[in-house]
Amino acid sequence: MRNIVARIVVLAALMVVLAPYKVQAKCDFIIYEPFVFEFKGMRVGDADVLGADNVLKGCLSKKKLKGLQDILVVNTKSDDAKFFFLSGDDGKRIKVTTCKEYMSAMEKGMTAKTLEDQNYERVFHKTCGVLDALLNSTRYKHDYIEARKGLSVKSLPVIFLNAPFGLPYDKLIADGEKETSFEDYIVSMKGMTNKFELVEKKRNAPPELILDAWYGDSDEDGHGIWLELFVIAKGDFNKDGYADLLVYFYKSANRGYWYEPGFALLTSKDPSNKLYEVYSRDFVCKYNKDKKYVCENPTKDMVFPSWSTIK
Repeated sequence: MRNIVARIVVLAALMVVLAPYKVQAKCDFIIYEPFVFEFKGMRVGDADVLGADNVLKGCLSKKKLKGLQDILVVNTKSDDAKFFFLSGDDGKRIKVTTCKEYMSAMEKGMTAKTLEDQNYERVFHKTCGVLDALLNSTRYKHDYIEARKGLSVKSLPVIFLNAPFGLPYDKLIADGEKETSFEDYIVSMKGMTNKFELVEKKRNAPPELILDAWYGDSDEDGHGIWLELFVIAKGDFNKDGYADLLVYFYKSANRGYWYEPGFALLTSKDPSNKLYEVYSRDFVCKYNKDKKYVCENPTKDMVFPSWSTIK
C-alpha cells in the first residue's frame, strides 16, 4: 500500500513539473502562416488564397526546416530579374536566390536602395526573417497567449499606428503607456472631424488583424495609414521561457508612397494584463515590476532584440 501511495505522489509531482511542456511535447513551435512550396521554391503565406497543396505548417520541430536555407525563394509571379535587388555602395546589383545568400548579403551591408528593389525584396525579407526566427527559437515553458484567443483590437497598443504621415511618435508612446488599445483610440476619436476607421478581419487560423486608419476628411486626401498584422507562428523567440507570437506587419501611408514591412513579437507573462507586451524595431512596450505598461524606443539605449536578425 505504501508503495502505491509513493508512486502516486511521484507521478503527481512529475505531472506538475512537466505540465508546461505538455503542449510542446512533440514540437518546437506552431506555424500558422505556412511555408508554401511551388515554382521549384518556397515563400511564406498566401496558401489559403491560392489553394496550394504543398505547405508546411502546424506543430513542427526544427528538423522539418532542415535545408530550407538553400531552397529558392519565390514570389507568386517570379522571374529571374527579381533576384537582382540588393546592392552595395557602388550601386551594382547582386543576385540572391536563397535565404542563405540573402542573409550573407545583408551581413555584408547590401540593401535594396530603390522602391522597385524594395518591393522585390519583400518576399525575401518575410520568408527569410520567419525562417531565421524559427531556427533560433526555443520551446516555451509557459503559455499565457492561449487564453487571449489570438489578436483583437482590445489587446494591441495604439502605438502600432506609428508612421511618417500618421500620429506623432511621442504622442503614441504616451498613449501606449496609458494602456490605450486600438479600440480605446477609436472611442476617443468619436466626435472629431478627422476620419478614423477600423476594419478587423479574421480568418479561421490564425487570426489576421487588418487596421484601416484614415486621417482627414476623406480617403482621397492621401493621409491614410494601412496596417496589416499577420500571425506567423507561436514559439519562444526571445528565449525567456514564455510563448510569443511572431507577427509580420506591413504598413503603408500617403497612398502607398511610403511603406514598411517588419517583424514584432507579442507576448504575455500575466493573464491579467490588459495588453500584449510588444517587441519591435521601432518600439518596445512591456509591463515592468510595478505592473506599469512602459513604452520606449529600443534603438536609443537598448540592445537590438536578439530574435530579430533581419533589420
